[in-house]
This record gives sequence, C-alpha cells and structure tokens, in this order.
Amino acid sequence: MQEILMLRRLHDQNATKCTAPMLADLVKVMESIGYYAKDALNRQNINENKLIADAWGDLGYWHFVNEDYQQAKIAFWNALNKKLNKRSLIYFLACLLPKGLIKGIRKIKG
Repeated sequence: MQEILMLRRLHDQNATKCTAPMLADLVKVMESIGYYAKDALNRQNINENKLIADAWGDLGYWHFVNEDYQQAKIAFWNALNKKLNKRSLIYFLACLLPKGLIKGIRKIKG
C-alpha cells in the first residue's frame, strides 16, 4: 500500500505558474542590491552589473523558451546594457530572426 508523503495545493499563484513575474521581481531585487550594496559587492569582487545582467538574461531566456520573442528581445537588450555577455548577445540576435526560422533552429538543436 502506498503512503501519502506530501499534499500539494495548486492555484493560479503557484510559483511554477508565475515564472515571468518572479523573474521580473528578481531583476528588481538585483537592481536594488546593486544600488544599495555596491560597495559591499565590490569588496567581495562581485560585479553588480553582472548580477543585474544575469537576472535580465534569465528573464529573457524564459520569454524566449515560451516564444515571446518581443519580450525576450527587450530583456536581452537590458542585460546587454548592463554587461556584455555572449549568451545574451546570441539570444538577442536570435530574437531578430523570423519566428519560423527560430522554431526551425530550435527543432534542429533539440
């Protein structure tokens, strides 16, 4: 006989259903940390712009995977404005391609 080990409550505000708002909030948190704790971050050799750029990149990637290329492009652009990195640049450029081509490349990539 199987034993119930966990109960899970499902509703519209579950974290798994609110990924975009959570990632957008993460950007705000990283921007706040970068502003208010810049000196502390620098003492620890942490680049505040990289923290913010990474948060924007994660938001962009979520939009990209969910085929919202316009929002992905905006997020990747914001990431690139904070700190240039290869991942955000490649995905930003990919967002400029026609949707059909993006879907074709994603199929090939697997």
